[in-house]
Amino acid sequence: MKTKYFLQLIILVLLLSNSACNDDLSLISTKPSLQVPSEALMNGMLTTAYSTLTTDRSTYGYGLWGAINGCDTDESFYKDTKNSEVNTIGLHNCNSTTTTHIQESWRAFYQIIESCNIVIDMAKTVKMDETKKANMVGQAMSLRAFAHFMLAVHFGPVPIKIIPTHLMTNLDLPRDPIKNVCAFAVKELRDAVPMLNEITTTRTTTYITKSVAEGLSMRVGLFMASHPDIKDSVMYDSVAVWGKQLIDRNVHDLNTSPLTVTGGSGIADQLPAYARIFIYNMQNNVAFNPMSESMWDCSFFMKSNLTGTYASWNSSYVNWLGSYMGVDCADGDYGKSKIGYSATHYRPQATLWNKYAAGDLRRDWNIATYAYKNNFDNKPYKYISDTLPAAMGTPSIDKRAKLLFVVKGEKLVDETVIENGGSGYTDGTWEMKVVGYNNIFIPSTSAITIAPSSGTTGTKFNVVVVGGSIVSVKMVGASASGYMNVYSRGIGKWRREYEINYTSPREQYNGSCNFPILRYADVLLMTAEAALFKKGNQGATIADGLVYLNKIRYRAFGKRVDISTYDLAYIQDERSRELCFEGVRRMDLIRWGYDKYKAVYDKIVVDTKVYGSDGTDNSTAYKNDAGRNSVGNNEPKPIYAIKALMSNYTKYSLMPIPNAEIGRASNTFYQNPGW
Repeated sequence: MKTKYFLQLIILVLLLSNSACNDDLSLISTKPSLQVPSEALMNGMLTTAYSTLTTDRSTYGYGLWGAINGCDTDESFYKDTKNSEVNTIGLHNCNSTTTTHIQESWRAFYQIIESCNIVIDMAKTVKMDETKKANMVGQAMSLRAFAHFMLAVHFGPVPIKIIPTHLMTNLDLPRDPIKNVCAFAVKELRDAVPMLNEITTTRTTTYITKSVAEGLSMRVGLFMASHPDIKDSVMYDSVAVWGKQLIDRNVHDLNTSPLTVTGGSGIADQLPAYARIFIYNMQNNVAFNPMSESMWDCSFFMKSNLTGTYASWNSSYVNWLGSYMGVDCADGDYGKSKIGYSATHYRPQATLWNKYAAGDLRRDWNIATYAYKNNFDNKPYKYISDTLPAAMGTPSIDKRAKLLFVVKGEKLVDETVIENGGSGYTDGTWEMKVVGYNNIFIPSTSAITIAPSSGTTGTKFNVVVVGGSIVSVKMVGASASGYMNVYSRGIGKWRREYEINYTSPREQYNGSCNFPILRYADVLLMTAEAALFKKGNQGATIADGLVYLNKIRYRAFGKRVDISTYDLAYIQDERSRELCFEGVRRMDLIRWGYDKYKAVYDKIVVDTKVYGSDGTDNSTAYKNDAGRNSVGNNEPKPIYAIKALMSNYTKYSLMPIPNAEIGRASNTFYQNPGW
């Protein structure tokens, strides 16, 4: 006899009512409406599972790169830190176990699990093409494994649930240890690998394919190998084998060709190869070719809940990338904006900025060097601009020098880095003027007005040119005030100026920027890390790891800048340089253990004082968005959340179990330590 199932084929059910979903998203048993299992229903449940990844507060619409994972690392911080932000769980300023991010994250991942369980159960009786069925079941197994893993990362021990709720007779599921949950996830993913299509067949990054299941199994495996509560060192060997197998299949590669893109400013921008994947994210492009680096994107189909196809739908299925985390744009007339409004609630840490070596093209893409300050001209304004005298010469763009100016507090310091001395300049010693820009930036933030001194705006430097190249840059006298330090820059990884096909009128915050859950650069990094610690003779070696890392460096610098050796410290920093803001840093720091996280915190404290303050202990020492909080712990904003985390690491490294769930399984559930 065929079991009958409730119809979740139309995702509109989810979009129109969050409250209606609560039963399905938790462990409450619900009586399903009667539906005969079918291929269409299996497809519908898979669609539901994938779509649940797009919810804003709990998954990839915002939570997993922002409120949950973007507040307390050495990559980014939330600049609006105040006690009233009780729903931003990553600030650690609230003891509630019922905040939105906590409840919705738990529910979202168990909703994914429930949908996948139904697909797998229906497959037992549905008559359809067996190869197609295997691929659907493989996707469901992989999604179910991924959801269990993400629950374990954020909540610790959680129930392993493999039966649809309406078929269960006992809902008092035990909280399985993290090791068991991860072991279950790895097995599911490896079992799914032979069932799944290659991405060269699907030609889209929207769905889980063979290489995605392989890559995700590596992510879970590294977590198991390095996490202090698991320490399953055998997994290093497994990851080294799986990684080399995936790499040697030559299905994926890094994008290494620079690109030219015209954005909302109307300027044809020459961009590094590294930017390509994030431009495609912003443009909602999920085609595999030519994006051979892309593996699995969380794909957002909904650009607006106010106009167009999805008018009046629930607003929880759009992405805030580019607005909450993006390049500053104060365009008050955002409905007509060609750039796209961005209030940039998230800012970069100077600790990340410092990790990039001279010439690393990723730095100025990930940490914006300019902002859009008004709605009149769609013109990008550099945070710091240098004006060389005409008599010094004007080489072509490809031969011009590149100088990195350093701001501490709100003043330039005499630590300018000559990243590229250029060629074709006239020899001699020349006077250069370095300015910020005038006018008001974004409402409620600091102005960037450079005070004139003796009729001359900005700060003077002497530039020495020898053999046509700049060889020395020295400050003359004191710096003017008012320059923006790195803590007040935008995060430039996903830039709304390159968004296409947006609604009219354009929405202030909402968009459909895809989010890269897994990409090939991470596979290279994970394999190199595993090669360091494996014990056996199989799989990738350290020599292979060097090849993989130098591929990443070649793309990062636009030329060969090889390393000849590496260690874990290098991997830890390189993962941040390459994958910053992609929702994996907090997971990495936790799996590397308390001592690593504490070292990161100590470095942030030092860097914040060096780059965010004027060097004094005054209450106003910290400038711009590095400023102290007026409430809470009164710490500089870059330190606020991570200091709270370190004050009770055992508690805040995990989220609490929602109280309602404890009440539904009171015989087996318990609260996490400290909550």
